[in-house]
Amino acid sequence: MAGATPSGFMICMTDTMRMGGEFELNPALFCRAPDQAAPTLPTPFSCWTDTGRSALLIAGKDILRSGGKPVVWLPAFCCVSVATAFQQSGFTLNYYTSSELHGEASVEPSPQPGETLLFVHYFGHRNHQRVMQADRCRRDGVHVVEDCAQAALTEGVGATGHYAVTSLRKFLPQPDGALLGAQNALPVDLADADEAFVSARALAKLLRGTNVADECFLSLFEESEARLDESSIVPREISWLSRQLMSRTDLADIAMRRRRNHQSLFRALLDHLPSVLNAVLADVDRGEVPLGLPVRVTNGRRDALRGFLASQSVFCPIHWNLPHLPRTAESAADHLLASEILTLPIDQRMGDLHIQRLIRLLQKFFADNS
Repeated sequence: MAGATPSGFMICMTDTMRMGGEFELNPALFCRAPDQAAPTLPTPFSCWTDTGRSALLIAGKDILRSGGKPVVWLPAFCCVSVATAFQQSGFTLNYYTSSELHGEASVEPSPQPGETLLFVHYFGHRNHQRVMQADRCRRDGVHVVEDCAQAALTEGVGATGHYAVTSLRKFLPQPDGALLGAQNALPVDLADADEAFVSARALAKLLRGTNVADECFLSLFEESEARLDESSIVPREISWLSRQLMSRTDLADIAMRRRRNHQSLFRALLDHLPSVLNAVLADVDRGEVPLGLPVRVTNGRRDALRGFLASQSVFCPIHWNLPHLPRTAESAADHLLASEILTLPIDQRMGDLHIQRLIRLLQKFFADNS
């Protein structure tokens, strides 16, 4: 049995329905009127580009162009593409501990005037600890970049930094799309959209929504991501296709569904699996729209659990492996978190039956691997 949501997504009520993973592209979205407002940032200037890494590259180059020092402080726990963007811009990288996630004290950021601090709103939650720190740094003459890629639909983010970046690819079915905000107008020169990248991802998303074998679309996703990861960053226009999809997507409905699913799964984990799975963050606060529900899987069982869930068509990403982060005593807690973290799906395609099924699968795994 299946039902269409107001957002144009299909909710399927069978035990074989995939959970998590890349979004399907549902042609039914094009039957909707293009009357939905695009996401915004609370900054005087903003522009759309193709990816979050492109937006970060633009911000980094603007900092240097305005006389900033080529030194940036990055959280230890961040996507490698963040480091890549600042390296390509010409920055020296320093890392500080992501204690807001793991609770272990270590190296805190100490940027000097003219240097840059980047902080992340993780998994859709507002990073109150770093917002207060960034406010102080900004008053001291530090350039602040606010990474809202995992909080693209969360209210109240994007106003702290000189620059703010969101990305919609992990929240919506569109193949590209990122928003860069800034306190001042930026000289932005964007290349045309990468139609080969967009077409490959769109085709993979269409195939994923059919009954074809996973192999028919997974290689397209992998090849398109490799296209990004293995080449220099070239900031591009957001594609026509993504603009059309965005104008037909009900963001309020998506936010509501994600929040409801997170709340249901968070409570169920506390009720049924409190001794084996620990949520990295608290339940969502008012106005927060979660990316997923990150948990720590201890005793070396994370990869086995991920493989078991994948065999049951439940796909859980890892945010993140940290190949760019040096292994030192100061980064030990961050690397340990990276080896244990797993993001459970809560996206808008899911409903109560999916949460119940996910809990049953988790219970089965830990019963069989106690």
